Amino acid sequence: MNIRKELTPKRADKATVDALTALAKEIVRLLDTRGDYGPVIARFNTLASTNLTIDDFDAMAGSMDAKQFVKETLSPYPKIHPDITDAEYIEIIHALRNWGEVPDSQTSYWETFLEINLRSRSLDDLLSDEDLTDEQVLDQARKNKPIQL
Repeated sequence: MNIRKELTPKRADKATVDALTALAKEIVRLLDTRGDYGPVIARFNTLASTNLTIDDFDAMAGSMDAKQFVKETLSPYPKIHPDITDAEYIEIIHALRNWGEVPDSQTSYWETFLEINLRSRSLDDLLSDEDLTDEQVLDQARKNKPIQL
């Protein structure tokens, strides 16, 4: 994607990703062998500036590889950008709808980015609807407002 730098998630340096990936694998190994994973989780949380628990690592072990988990963990929560153009929205939508254009570790970031910036409910159905163009997805997302209580 060719998106303005201020809209994209900050990437963690390779050394940090590698160190956290090794720690995540060690935590899963200790979980599987009933070892003392507490100190390793503490090191992970210190290095990643997170507050993860053993449940987070247990869920990761059954759903994704350690490196993807680390990249998603380090991915910041998207911010609201009031100056996003339709062309930028469409480029993001297009990339999400075309498998492989967005790394797995960034998919969640970009989906959340669209939801908060369009102030729209979950976009999963729209993004997967093959009968809609990218422009129609954007139009429908703008109409798909959250329920007001």
